[in-house]
Amino acid sequence: MKTVLNFSAIRRAIVGLISFCLCLGLVFGLGGLNSAALAESSGDYLKNDRDQLQNYEPYDPVQTKVGGMNQYEDTDPRRDTSAAEAKAERLRRDAESRQAPTNPLNAAGESLKNLGQQVKDSAEQVVN
Repeated sequence: MKTVLNFSAIRRAIVGLISFCLCLGLVFGLGGLNSAALAESSGDYLKNDRDQLQNYEPYDPVQTKVGGMNQYEDTDPRRDTSAAEAKAERLRRDAESRQAPTNPLNAAGESLKNLGQQVKDSAEQVVN
């Protein structure tokens, strides 16, 4: 009588599968070790202060240390901030003028000066 399961064939298949897995493990395992050793010896990686490999080169700072976040300026030096500075100065002057004690005679004098200028401008427009 012929047996359906051939135990020797199954055993050979299992042994072949195990040896195949071991070969793959050796190939990929040694390949990984080899690439790390190659990267370390190639000079692409540098050791940092914690004796770890880093893949970027250290650089010297371009900006001078001033203050602010990370000891550098808070704004980009290429950015034009003159409009913002002018607006800040205008807002500061407006706030100071609101807080200053007002003299009603000064306001009346300014109104009269403006009235005189408006009359002169109107007369010039009528003549022209």
